[in-house]
Amino acid sequence: MKRRHSIRFKMPLTISIITTIFLIITIIVLSYRSFVGVSKTTFSGFSSTIEGYKSMMDSWLFENKTLIKTYAITPAVINYLLNIYSTNANIQLNETLNKFESINNFSLDIGLTDTNGNILDTAKHAAIGKNIQELRPGIWDNFKQSNYDVAYGTKILKSIADDKWSLALISGVRDANNNLIGTIYMLINWEEFVNSLKKLKLDETGRLFVLDNDGIIVADTYDYINENGKAYFNLIKKDNKPNGIITYKLNNNTSRTAVYSKMEQLPWTLTMAMDNKIIYKENIRMIRIAIIVCILSIICINTFLISYIKKTMSPLDSIMKQAQNISEGYINVKEIKKERKDEFGKLEKTFNIMSEKLSEVINEVNEASKEILSSSQNMLESSSELSSRTESQASSLEETAASIEEIVSTIQSSTENAVNGKGYDE
Repeated sequence: MKRRHSIRFKMPLTISIITTIFLIITIIVLSYRSFVGVSKTTFSGFSSTIEGYKSMMDSWLFENKTLIKTYAITPAVINYLLNIYSTNANIQLNETLNKFESINNFSLDIGLTDTNGNILDTAKHAAIGKNIQELRPGIWDNFKQSNYDVAYGTKILKSIADDKWSLALISGVRDANNNLIGTIYMLINWEEFVNSLKKLKLDETGRLFVLDNDGIIVADTYDYINENGKAYFNLIKKDNKPNGIITYKLNNNTSRTAVYSKMEQLPWTLTMAMDNKIIYKENIRMIRIAIIVCILSIICINTFLISYIKKTMSPLDSIMKQAQNISEGYINVKEIKKERKDEFGKLEKTFNIMSEKLSEVINEVNEASKEILSSSQNMLESSSELSSRTESQASSLEETAASIEEIVSTIQSSTENAVNGKGYDE
């Protein structure tokens, strides 16, 4: 019998294939569910992080609004706008503006304008006589839309005072009758703010940046300020959600995923991006572990199965050999070294008993055959003796018959002679 036809080969192979397929399917299902679960958890964490950063930025921007409105109701500011040409008012204003700057780490310059946006004075005496509408395009329109209350500029521009990136914030100044008498503005040190973003703990491929409503990068931990971010902006615009997830590829074909959330204080979108290999690092690690576990499980299970089945089927192999020997005319009873308690053990024991009984029967038949042979030989001898006797008797009978025949012939002859003699006498 060929090995591939043997049950000892087919059974382990079948169980091994079924077990392997089952394990692979199980690992795939568990890995997929794990991948989905970890991905959801990861992106949920990213979303929570971006929401936290957005809340921080919105709070910071709101606090600056509150601060500039506080500046707007300062007596020295109101007094100066009501008495522009007063030397005393001018001195008080300069002292006040310098004090504001000294306690505000994010301030580059603080200044006042009239109701048309013309700059009257600043803490650093920069851009006096210029118009805020020209220096900060869009800020006056936003100011009007806020009903001359408080508004941010729309662009990040270089400050005239010290040539640093800055964001402008303006607030209306009103008199006791709530009439607009001018404005106070503050140039926020945007570079300092970006530096504070850089201190946030991000992955080596992590990037935090802000897009304005024109797709321009206004804040970036990679320092690409005022660069075109249309590629990201278009994806976010296409997604058309207040927050969400986008995927894209860099020029070097690196796949990245970004989570975004639209801010409340400004029409900007805060975005955090990272390489997919970092995002899915834990997923990939878990999948690798699952594959290793699967391979080790397959090896261990198959090794155990082969060993167990080989051990379990060994009595059957012994029985097959005994049956083969019987078919060839050799009957031998195998001594069972260790009696098994399972079905194969009982079968082996029963087969041994059957072989023993069969051997006894054959021995008995053999003895009977010998006796029959001996009897046959005796019968043959008796037959031969009987035959010899019969032949002897037949010979005697022949001799007797011959004698009788001779006697009869003599008698007949005598009779004829007697008859003939009588005739002569007559």
